[in-house]
Amino acid sequence: MANRLFILGNGVDWCEKSLQGIKEHENIYLLNKKIPVEGNIKNKLAKIYFSYKINSKIQLPFKSFWYKDIKKYIKKNINDGDELCVLIYDHNTFGGEVSFSKYLRKEFKNIKLVYIFTNIVNYTAAMEKKYLDKLNDWYDVVYAFDLEDSKKYNFKYFPLIYSYNHIDVKEKNQVFYVGKAKDRYNMLMNCYDKLEELGINRKFYIVDVPEENQKHKDEIQYNKFLTYNECLKNIQESSCLIDIIQGESTGFTIKTCEAVYYDKLLITTNQNVKNAPFYDERYILVINSAEDITKEFFEKAGQVKYSDEGKAYFSVDTFLNKLYKDLSI
Repeated sequence: MANRLFILGNGVDWCEKSLQGIKEHENIYLLNKKIPVEGNIKNKLAKIYFSYKINSKIQLPFKSFWYKDIKKYIKKNINDGDELCVLIYDHNTFGGEVSFSKYLRKEFKNIKLVYIFTNIVNYTAAMEKKYLDKLNDWYDVVYAFDLEDSKKYNFKYFPLIYSYNHIDVKEKNQVFYVGKAKDRYNMLMNCYDKLEELGINRKFYIVDVPEENQKHKDEIQYNKFLTYNECLKNIQESSCLIDIIQGESTGFTIKTCEAVYYDKLLITTNQNVKNAPFYDERYILVINSAEDITKEFFEKAGQVKYSDEGKAYFSVDTFLNKLYKDLSI
C-alpha cells in the first residue's frame, strides 16, 4: 500500500473542486495542471513541445527535461523508503507519454502508476491521441469511468470521484442544465419544450451549438463558458438537474454526483442508475423520452435527502480503499 499519493489533475477547475475530500487525508498531494511545469513561459513552450500535431509526425527527443519539475515536487514531499503512487487524470498532457512513465519508474523505485478516466473512452485524450491500447502496459492500474468500457478494455471500474463543496440552498429555479450539445441536443430541446409545457421554471446553458441551430435563443444561454464555481451557484439555486447521457454510456456523469451530494432531484436518460446504491425513485426520474417528464415527479418528491451510503459511492475514501486494494493485487 502506497504511503504517499500524488494526483496529477487535468487542469480543469471542477477536477480540484471534486477532490475536496483529499484535504482530510495526510500524504496526498494534488497538482491540477494540464501541463504540470512551473512558470508561464516554460508552460507555453511545453505546450508547443508536447503538441500532438507535431509529435504524431516526429517524436521530439529530450522530453525528460520537462519532467524534472514533477521529480522535484515529489522529492520534497517524501522520505527515503516511501512507497509512492502517482495517479494521472486523462487529458493531463504527461499521462499520454510513455517517456513520462519510464522516467518516473527510473527515478522512484517504489512507485505505482495509475491512470483514471472521467468520461467514456470515445471522448478521451487516450482515444484522440491513440494511446488507449497502450495504457495497460504503461500503468499498474487503469480506472474506467464507464463499466462497459472497463469490461471492453480490461480496465478497473470506478465512478467519478466526488466530494462535498459547501453551498447554501437558495432555490430559485426548478431545473438546471449545463453541458456540451454533442449528440444530445435534440433530446435537450425536447426536454426543454416539455418543461415549458408543464410550466416548470428552467435554466439551460448549452455549449457548441452553431448559431443557425440555436432554438429558444431568448431563453437559453448558448456557448457561454461557466466556471465550476458558477455551476455550483446555479446548482445551489435549483431543485432539479438534468443529465442526458452520450450515446450508449452507462457511466455516472458529474451531474449525477452533484444531484446526490447536494440533495437535488435528477432527470436522467441513464438506465443504469437504477442499479446504483444511491438510486431512489422518489428523487431520480429515468426517462426514455421527454414525454416521461411529469409534474407529479416534482410535486411528490418532498424533501430530497439521499442516503449517506449512496453519497459514499463517489467519495474519496471509497476510492482510496479500492485503489490500495487494487494496487496490492
